[in-house]
Amino acid sequence: MSATFAAIVIGSGFGGAITACRLAEKGMKVLVLARGRRWAAKDYPRKAGDAWLYNHRAPAQLNGWLDLRFFTNIAVSQAAGVGGGSLAYSSVALEANPNLFASGWPAEITYAELKPYYDKVAKVMNLQTLPDGQLTQRFKLAREAAGKLGHADRFAKTPLAVRPRLPHTLTAGEPFSANG
Repeated sequence: MSATFAAIVIGSGFGGAITACRLAEKGMKVLVLARGRRWAAKDYPRKAGDAWLYNHRAPAQLNGWLDLRFFTNIAVSQAAGVGGGSLAYSSVALEANPNLFASGWPAEITYAELKPYYDKVAKVMNLQTLPDGQLTQRFKLAREAAGKLGHADRFAKTPLAVRPRLPHTLTAGEPFSANG
């Protein structure tokens, strides 16, 4: 490995990976540093005893992909591993509500300013919502509850960066349920 780099990017999540990619596209020699391990699909935690949690004080023993930090007035959930936050974001890609920019942000940061980038991300990541045949019972119950509370207009399918298998329906029950 070379000892000289034009740029060193710390973190291999969305921001770090895209930054490193853009710098490399411009011909720069880039080093990306990430804490935690590289995860293969077969190693993803799936059940209670699997490696979910990461602890910076004992990474050899607790080397999962979720690093929880608790402070006086805030709890932070962050990923630990190659891929950063993309390990734990569950493929969800949301746009911030335009009302959130009404106060507390510099005047230059507006929803209108960000909207073209939201659209670009949606296109590049091929964001889609799950087809109705793949909606879980939990989703259906939450949608029904929102309607009964008078908030049906605020309930929507979440855009995901996954490609649903078509045709496909949930016939084997839900994960983590008694019959799934």
